Order: sequence, then structure tokens, then C-alpha cells
Amino acid sequence: MDRIILKQISSQEKVFLDRDVTASKITEMTALGGDILAYQVAYTKDVCETIHLLSERCGFKVRVRSPLKEYIKLNAVGNVPSEKPTFVTKMFPLDDYYERTNIGLYPDPLFDIPGNRLYSATDIWRSLFVTIRLPEDIPAGEYPVDLFFEISDPQWNDECLVRFKNGKKGITLHMTVKVLGAALPKTDFLFSQWFHTDCIASYYGLKMFSARHWKLIEQFVETAVKNGINTILTPIFTPPLDTFVGHERPTVQLIDVDQNGDKFTFGFDKFDRFVALCRKCGIKKFEMAHLFTQWGAEKTPKIVATVDGKKKRIFGWDVASDSKEYFNFLSQFLPALIERIEALGIKDDVLFHISDEPNPDHLEHYKKLYRFVKPLLKDFTIIDALSSYDFYSTGSVDAPIVSINHITPFLENKVDPLFGYYCCGQTDRVSNRFMAMPQSRNRIIATQLFKFNLTGFLTWGYNFYYSKGSEHLLNPFLITDCVSSFPSGDAFSVYPGRNGPIESIRLVVFAMALCDLRAMRLLESYIGHEKVVEIIEEVAGMPITFNDYPHDNDFMVKLRERINKEIEKVI
Repeated sequence: MDRIILKQISSQEKVFLDRDVTASKITEMTALGGDILAYQVAYTKDVCETIHLLSERCGFKVRVRSPLKEYIKLNAVGNVPSEKPTFVTKMFPLDDYYERTNIGLYPDPLFDIPGNRLYSATDIWRSLFVTIRLPEDIPAGEYPVDLFFEISDPQWNDECLVRFKNGKKGITLHMTVKVLGAALPKTDFLFSQWFHTDCIASYYGLKMFSARHWKLIEQFVETAVKNGINTILTPIFTPPLDTFVGHERPTVQLIDVDQNGDKFTFGFDKFDRFVALCRKCGIKKFEMAHLFTQWGAEKTPKIVATVDGKKKRIFGWDVASDSKEYFNFLSQFLPALIERIEALGIKDDVLFHISDEPNPDHLEHYKKLYRFVKPLLKDFTIIDALSSYDFYSTGSVDAPIVSINHITPFLENKVDPLFGYYCCGQTDRVSNRFMAMPQSRNRIIATQLFKFNLTGFLTWGYNFYYSKGSEHLLNPFLITDCVSSFPSGDAFSVYPGRNGPIESIRLVVFAMALCDLRAMRLLESYIGHEKVVEIIEEVAGMPITFNDYPHDNDFMVKLRERINKEIEKVI
């Protein structure tokens, strides 16, 4: 007899096609207004006593019955290939806190479900991902969420029908969501995943800033904001990031430049439109693209201008960053940009970058550039990703963005403001969200951001769809590692779907971590920071650091329930 096996489990679990699901069943969750909740239903088909050609696969539908239905999204978790789940070099040591590290298929994209129809095959595990995004003003109370699974495909004969103990051709899985009488507080925590506007145009084959491109930019920004991203990389010029020396990324430049000899004039129409679009979607802060190239600030960004009526690249890899020509350009451009920023009313919401990831060998040159641009930028904040405390201590960066495996000296010296980041290099002990890592390693970041009072957090890849160095476009559904360059998932957390962005489970779970952080802040407002840290470490059974934390898949679920329980007491 054929039958479908259904298991309602936590979103913290990863369901692999070839691994039995042993996670415990969950039936209830608590939440605050504005919260993001998620859980899964893992499913497979039993082996038949007699295998028939048509009975290898069964189709069934899933329907939602709940007063929360309008806030619930059902997605089928897709599986994508990984040829490079992790690094294998000594430069990037690995711990044993990975789901698996072998080449294969990994669960990640959250696909829409046409007709709400799912298919199950013998001995293959798949997952239905259930996301609940509650409004801030939802009334307190208990809300049932029932998922009804029913036979939907008339081509199957009786031998292939889903059969259950009650004799019906369907089954209901029940979840109770208890909403407490409080909402998550507004947050001043900043989160940026670098937004690659050019990758959108390239992947969809669009002219830069065409009507369709603008529409997709808006959709990708909306998805970012929905998942907690509130700070956006703004391509005043083509960002000088992840581009091999001598190579160019497609020109994605919001500000028009006209050059007449040594004089420049600027057009801000596209910049104005981008800011208005992002504001409408909920973006709070704007990171101006870096003023100098990555890893040393030796050269200038790619900048295109109209010269004698023709478009021409006037700066790039062939121009030194401290050239008099570029300094002359910046001395005219930055005041004009600041004037426009002030006119748009976003002066308090703009951050500037000099160069990404400079190291101590670059210090003297970086300081020279800083001394030049800082008077032009007045009281605007300069932030940059770096790992050396000695570099920061020279006063050349207003607010450092520090890789979390090098953050201890910054914490010991009580640096404020302090941002954290991770990317491909954070492979050992610390939090990250490669596809090969468990979701608990993703969500744990909330405890660390809270305990150490970080100002914000950065990851470089929201939607980077090029190979390493931006040599060529790739298909992220097929190549998830920038062609064997970075661990799968490092470069993006959304996929470019036919009709717009497709979320990943990693993106949603990190968004849940940001909700956890806000819940901790709410509890902190009642009982203080130290008491909340005590509760976190009581549940953990250990002091929390960026290197040390529980590896239990259920830890963040248990902790969040405890935080909610403590909030319920005080409200």
C-alpha cells in the first residue's frame, strides 16, 4: 500500500533529498506583532510492495485553513547543486559544525507552488516551507493554522492514492500560533546585504535603468526590506567591488556626469528616483558606493561621462586613486552630491565608503585618501570593512565593519559604533550561512549582535550573479559558488525568478534572527541588558561569544520561546 509520510518540523532543520527526517514534531509557536515565523512539513512516499511505473510518484494538494491565511506563504523548498560547499585550503580552516560538506544537491530556494500541488517520490524527502509574517497590530490571541493535504491528481489509480489511518484521502496538520499582547519594537539596527543593481539587468537581459529594470529593482528592494534589510548599496557610480584588475562590470551609474575640460556638472534624476523608490519600500540608510577600488584603494572606480557629446569612461583601473585628475573630480562631485542629499532630506541617513577591506599594508595610502575626502564629506560617517584593530586605531575610519572572527579586539576596546560582517572567509567556529551550514548557525547571530551591542551587520552578497571577479554572468540556479570560487550561498540569498526575486531559506531564517534581536531589545526595555544576557546564557548553558555558542538545532527556538515567555510576564 502506498502512503505519504508527513512530518511537521522546525524551520531550523534542513531537509535533504537523501536523508531521513528524524526531527521532532512541532505543534505550537508564540509570537509578537510584526514577527516572522516559519516551520516546515517534510514529506516522502513509502516504498510500495509492488512497484508500478505510475506509482513511483504521487501528487497531492495542500490548502491553508486559518484566520492568519492572508499572512501565510507556502513554498516548496527547491534543491540546487553545489560543487563547492566549503573551502578545502588551509587558509580557511573548517570546524565540524556543518550539515555536510560533500558535493551534491542542497535545499535552498523557496519556489512558488503552482496550483498548490506537490509531488512525492519513493524514498526522497522534500519540504514544504510555511512562512507567517504577522502585522504589527495583530490582536493578541491563539490562532489555528491547519494545513489540509488532499489527493489532487486524477490520473492515479487506487493503488497510488494517499492512504491514511482514518481511511480518508487526505490529512490535516495543525499548528497553534499564540500571539502575545505586544509588538516588536522599531529598530535602529542597520542591516545591509550589498545590492547589485547591475546583476539584475545582466541576468534579465535588460538595458540599464529601462522601465523593466526599474520594476525589478523595486521588487528586489521590496523583498530585501521584507526580510529585514534596511540599508542599501547605492551605485552613484559602478561599485568598484569584486572586479578583476583591468576588467569592468556593466556600467550602472545613477549620476550623470558631463565633463568640459577640468570642469564637471552632474545630473541627479536617476539618483533621485532610486532614493524615492527605496524610501517607498522602507529603506532607512543609503551606502554610497566606494570612492576607491577594493583591497587597497589603489585605483579609481569606473566612471562614465559625456565628453564632447559622447559617452566616455574617464576613470577606472588605469587611473591612480590619488591622481590630481581624480582629486579634482571629487572636489567638485562630493559637494554637489552632498547638496543633493540635503535637498532630498536624507542627510542623516547616508554613509560613505572609501575602500573595501584594506589591510595594514595599505594604511598610509588609505590615510592619504581619508585626509582628502573627509573635509569634503564634512560630518558624514565613513564606514569600511576591515579586520585590523591597529588600522582602525589610527582614526582613519569613523565606524569599522569588522569580520566577526577578528572582532574581539574591537569589543575589548569598546569601539562604538561597531558593525560586524561575514563573507566567504568566516568558515571556522563563527556564525555564517553557507548552504552547507545548519540553520542554527545562521540564526544564532541574534544572540551575539544583542550581547555585544553591535550597531549593524553587513554581508556582501544579496544578489551577486557573476563569476568571481565579475568575469561573466552565471545562472545561480545551476552555479551557486561563483564557479568554484566561494562556498555555495555566499554570493546571494535571493534567486532571480522569472517574475522577480525568489527567497531562500537562508534569507528567511536570518530575517527571523533579526526579529529575535528586536524581541530581546523589547525585553531589555523592561528588565535591562544584563538580565536579558543572563537569560540567554542560562538557556544556552554557557557564555555566548562569536566563537562559542550552542550547536543544538533547537536552541534558538527554545530561546525565543523563553524570551517571549519573559515578555509575557512583564506585559
